[in-house]
Amino acid sequence: MTFGGLRARQILALGLLATVIVVISLSWEVSEFTRMTLEKSRHDADYISQSLVAQIGHVVASAPDDPYDALVKDAHLKVTLRSATQNAPTVFFTAFSDSAGQALLHTDPQKVGSLMQKRSSLPSISGLIAPWRFILELSGEGKIYEHVTPLRMGDSAFGAVHVAQSSTFIKTEILTTVRRGVLVGLGQLALALVAAFFLTRIFVHPLREVRRGIEALRAGDFSYRIPHQEINEFADMANAINELGAKFRKRQEEGGEHTLKRAMEHLGDGLLLVGAEREISHINGIASRQLGLDQEEILGKSFSEVFGKNHPLDPLLKEILSGKSQRMSLRAEIAGNNGHSGMMAVGHSLEEDGKLSGVLIELKDLSLLSELQAVMDHSNTLTRLGEMAAGVAHEIRNPLNAITLHLEPLSHAENLDPEHVQEAVVSTREQIARLDRAVSGFLKVARLQRLTMAPVSVPQLTAELVELVAPEATMAGLELVVECEEGLKPINGDIEVLRQSLLNLIKNSIQALPSRDQRVVIRCKSEEGRIGIEVSDTGPGIDPEMLPKIFDLYMTTKESGTGVGLAFVRQAVEMHRGTVSVESQPDQGTTITLWLRAEIPLETSHAS
Repeated sequence: MTFGGLRARQILALGLLATVIVVISLSWEVSEFTRMTLEKSRHDADYISQSLVAQIGHVVASAPDDPYDALVKDAHLKVTLRSATQNAPTVFFTAFSDSAGQALLHTDPQKVGSLMQKRSSLPSISGLIAPWRFILELSGEGKIYEHVTPLRMGDSAFGAVHVAQSSTFIKTEILTTVRRGVLVGLGQLALALVAAFFLTRIFVHPLREVRRGIEALRAGDFSYRIPHQEINEFADMANAINELGAKFRKRQEEGGEHTLKRAMEHLGDGLLLVGAEREISHINGIASRQLGLDQEEILGKSFSEVFGKNHPLDPLLKEILSGKSQRMSLRAEIAGNNGHSGMMAVGHSLEEDGKLSGVLIELKDLSLLSELQAVMDHSNTLTRLGEMAAGVAHEIRNPLNAITLHLEPLSHAENLDPEHVQEAVVSTREQIARLDRAVSGFLKVARLQRLTMAPVSVPQLTAELVELVAPEATMAGLELVVECEEGLKPINGDIEVLRQSLLNLIKNSIQALPSRDQRVVIRCKSEEGRIGIEVSDTGPGIDPEMLPKIFDLYMTTKESGTGVGLAFVRQAVEMHRGTVSVESQPDQGTTITLWLRAEIPLETSHAS
């Protein structure tokens, strides 16, 4: 569980607790106010009734002969009825009825003379639940509660005073208080959440710092220090973790140097460790033999003192120690026990506590790789020659069989027909010419054994070839299109062999187009340190069954073809340690792509 989740749970728990407290407090406040409102309403109704009873008694005493008539005509009594309705907020109407229940006086003049309805009085509530039941009752349709005070004259009923109170008026009084209470409660809840936010921050922040310290120890970073904590319990825990980290770091430093040296000695490459001040901290046995140095003698000395100025490794060291790069590679001829040998040097920056502490230089002897690559190339060449020899044997066998068939009858004939002899001679010449072409094609491919390597600009080579074949394309009514990416690196290759290979591909595409108004596209592109040269046409394409064989010697689909061109292309590309691929669909054209490695400069890569 993350501390972010812990803090969220703490805030949620405190928020829920505050909500419960606010809800209970609000419920109690609303219950008490409802009970007090009902008590006040009953008190108001009772007070109005007693006032009216006293005034009615005074009027009746002054007119004993016809008291009802005196009450109906008494203007002061009518004013008292109206003022009671206006001054008491919950009173809906007041009235006086005779002993038969007929309204003699009423604040609503239209009700005078009508019988009074029987209504229930306001309930008396107590406890915590009863007020809420009454509030639910108020939420329904409006209801009239009536406070009735009966009057007697002697032993017989005289009439009654009616004070009616509306549930709507009572509900308005209660809801006003509820709204005010809810607003106050929400304010209290917001304050509680803000307080919970800051309180949890105070307690969770130290835990987060402690966890960072533990994670640092788990990751092996024993230099991490937990900041000082104000809370004593957390401060003690942080100090204990810091002390543990210091002990681990001390052990790591004591054993790290020894372990590093042992590891460097057992690795297969030469390793040279140079400090931030250019002092030589360590060199393993392989590097000392590669560079012709004594391990013990050079330790602690400066790089310049041991290797002198303008050493091939000096640019690598300067680049990394200046902070411009964290990693750099270069190929160079470096002097050693066996004279100058080609090496690949890779430098890695070393950091300690976020600061550059030195450079680890890895040395790879490329002579062994070159020898291994030469053996592999020779093996591939022999394999390819074996395959071609099988093809040559097939190509030679057919003409020889034909020559034998033409010459055999001549050796047994007694009377030779001159015309028949001439026919045999012509056929034999044709087969001999065929043999010559087969041998010439084989020699053209087989002699491709050595390359004269040099940097080659692919866009420049492509432009030269397009200029060379442009007249042929123009005569055929075809369009030549060149699309080359900008900034392409040169390739390391034999320019004459590459020129012949590309010329074969371009001419094949031109000759494959059956009609005018079509085009050949030559593209140059780069991908992952390789340069691609793509030759595409919009011709009839190649039969899918023929695709796997098109690079075989003597394989051709043209009547006058020799079957040597594409075999030469494959042999040339493989000798450049590249690859060739073909994509073709019937009636959709053909695309042949050569992938060749970009030239490897002295400084091969930088990483910052």
